[in-house]
Amino acid sequence: PAFSCGDGRHTPCCSRAEANIGQHGDDGARRKYKYGGHSRKRMCAAARVRALAASASASASSTEPEEVVDVVVIGSGIGGLSCGSVLAKHGYETLVLESHYVPGGCCHTFPHKAPGGDGEYVFEVGPSILEGPKDGSTNPLQLVLEVLGEEVENRTYNGWTMHDGLGPGAASHDEPSSSLPTPMAIGENSWRYSVGPDREPGGFEQALREHAENPELAVAEWRRLRERMRLLSEANDACPLLNLRQDFGLLLTTLPALPFYLSHPGVLPDVPLLFDSFHRISEPIITEPFLKRFIDALCFFSGYPAEGTMGAAMVYCLSEFHKEGASLMAPIGGSGAVIDALIRGLEKYGGRIEMKRHVEEILVEPDPSTGAPRAVGVRLKNGKVVKARKAVVSNATAWDTAKMLHEDAMPDEDSRTWLSELGETPAQGSIAHLFLGLKGEGMDWSKVDAQHLIIED
Repeated sequence: PAFSCGDGRHTPCCSRAEANIGQHGDDGARRKYKYGGHSRKRMCAAARVRALAASASASASSTEPEEVVDVVVIGSGIGGLSCGSVLAKHGYETLVLESHYVPGGCCHTFPHKAPGGDGEYVFEVGPSILEGPKDGSTNPLQLVLEVLGEEVENRTYNGWTMHDGLGPGAASHDEPSSSLPTPMAIGENSWRYSVGPDREPGGFEQALREHAENPELAVAEWRRLRERMRLLSEANDACPLLNLRQDFGLLLTTLPALPFYLSHPGVLPDVPLLFDSFHRISEPIITEPFLKRFIDALCFFSGYPAEGTMGAAMVYCLSEFHKEGASLMAPIGGSGAVIDALIRGLEKYGGRIEMKRHVEEILVEPDPSTGAPRAVGVRLKNGKVVKARKAVVSNATAWDTAKMLHEDAMPDEDSRTWLSELGETPAQGSIAHLFLGLKGEGMDWSKVDAQHLIIED
């Protein structure tokens, strides 16, 4: 079918949404991205305000006239906005439709009044540990921002504090069900994970020597894992994600990677590991309990331990985090500032975002030339129809996307089977978020890490 959807999973760097314009024979999709350009710092929370204001006047009436654009993007998460803004940059009339009243999907901020009306807290939802910017980075989000000529003002830092409830000396949680495990004391098994060169003083290897159950084994296995990932990381870097596409243009955009693969033929059999579960790489090497727990914890930002997390994401992170000059960043204004930058890029090139626009149905018709089902637009909850000349892109979850597609619009058994399988995609467990506001007066925040990760089991 001529539409694509996000897979409902998240990597530490960027969500995923793909446009499939090339499937309809659109030569414009073969234009080469031009990286770099001039970038500038702009403090601007107004992007979200404009998006909210634009939607505030939108009527809920079903009498709104039909609208026609080139591409409709469903959802304003990082993936949807990245897709929509880059399409707008390349000349496509793009409309991003968001069901919520705040843009950003799983990456947004929201205000909350403090008790007694004494000020206001701003909480952020979603990704909070972000890789810092650096020259020559293949970070997918940084590449998108460079394409758009946008920056996210930020402050950088170099690590976070881990509180490991199962570290050496911690109470066992393998207790009878009639008794509850004793909560760990903060600091009892706390240690600091530092990005940057891992063999320098204060680096990750020092943490392994000080906290692992078998320090020498942990260091040896970590070095073996790093060496195992080295060529895979270089293979990953040789072909950045923005070079991957779903049509024959792939042959052109991946051509720059050819010299690397010709000079390193031994990496070719391992390339499928990038698209498999990371435990296929780590499990044959890592046995030391402390190191294994840490890798599972780092993988869990994707929603899964090592078994279930895509290899490419972890190969990228574990390699990039330990390069010279590596850093983490805290966006000024919270993670919502990333969304502001993407909306600025979208609007700068003529794209639009509309809030409180719930898509009820993806409209599907047979392609005139092939007879295959093709997405031609969407119907909103208020009855309005928005037609798409080129494509419909869904940044909604696989399950929500399946609900927006009607089985009777699928003309053949293959399409109906695909739709059924899409709706039966295994779901991750739910995560409860607890937001805590702290009064900062009189506290020395310079001695407190920006991030703390507490793992009890």
